[in-house]
Amino acid sequence: MKSICNDIGNIIFDFLSSNYPTLEFSLVYDTDFESEEPVIKILVKNQYLPLEQEIKILREIWDKVDEKYPNEFKRIQIILDYE
Repeated sequence: MKSICNDIGNIIFDFLSSNYPTLEFSLVYDTDFESEEPVIKILVKNQYLPLEQEIKILREIWDKVDEKYPNEFKRIQIILDYE
């Protein structure tokens, strides 16, 4: 599972770097306290995005992830948050 999380992190990083080049962000890998399932947090720095854009970005990311890892969203959480 760790290698899948790293690969998904690379997909997220490449996608955001290519499609949102002005977005400053970092990725944090964590584990959900209750479910113990993997969590990938996208921490946006120095700006706040409108909710509609957050939703759009997360949907686009899941579309990219789903191309390579269908149905992983059932086991891995991707969260967009702010520093």
